Amino acid sequence: MQQCKTPVLIIIGSEDSNINPQHGRDLYRVLIANTHIWELHHTRHTTVLSDTPVEFEQRVVSWFQGA
Repeated sequence: MQQCKTPVLIIIGSEDSNINPQHGRDLYRVLIANTHIWELHHTRHTTVLSDTPVEFEQRVVSWFQGA
């Protein structure tokens, strides 16, 4: 485990065909300190906002407020 000084928010769509979702999980496992992960099932690359607009706004704003 490495210390990550900069807060990191990893958002993963389980149906992402551009970036393998496992890469985000691996990053989280390595940078666990100061890192948050949010994985959405049945979501593709960059469709998190359109798939879950209210939850996306709440989570991202909350993350920035706590970062």
